[in-house]
Amino acid sequence: MRIYIDLGLWHGDLMQRIIEKFPPFDQYIGFEALPNIFAFAEKRFKENKRVKIYQKAAWISDGQMKIYKDMGETKGSSFFLSKTTGNLKKNKFTMVETFDFSKYLQSNFSKDDWITLKINIEGAEYDLVEHMIETCSIDYINQLFCAWHYHKLAGFPYGRHIKLIKKLNSLGFPLKGSKQKDPYNLMRKDFSNRNIRIPV
Repeated sequence: MRIYIDLGLWHGDLMQRIIEKFPPFDQYIGFEALPNIFAFAEKRFKENKRVKIYQKAAWISDGQMKIYKDMGETKGSSFFLSKTTGNLKKNKFTMVETFDFSKYLQSNFSKDDWITLKINIEGAEYDLVEHMIETCSIDYINQLFCAWHYHKLAGFPYGRHIKLIKKLNSLGFPLKGSKQKDPYNLMRKDFSNRNIRIPV
């Protein structure tokens, strides 16, 4: 089966454009943890039988975590208060359900499936992808699009970012690790030129 998985679905803008622009996948799966944002996406895709979305946050374990938000809405919300964008507040957060994404992949899919994975999870991509490599669940992924947030996390060690990119390259993922030049961001820019709103 051909499967598209979207981590950090937001309102579903990017998934909608994937559905419209690219050859069809057999199944589209999205995860969005914030309740009001999830409700918007749920309404958007309720008539599409190939789309399944879940109100959960992809992570390295099952449980609950705080997602910090700004004093207004939810754009740029993150697990990490060290994120310098989004105007995050220590006392402004939502408790969300997390799940072990590696275990989810290994329990629900086969390496014979073709899986395209998009990640935009506001800084949590490093823990998540490193865990996928450690558990070998990365072997289930054929194509990876990721928004990197090293430049938005105060004190984040850039060497960790480079090390991860080099490891992904060695595994066959042609990523540059650039916030401007990786496939996700180029695709987002392309869609933005068509007046389609894509989350940063």
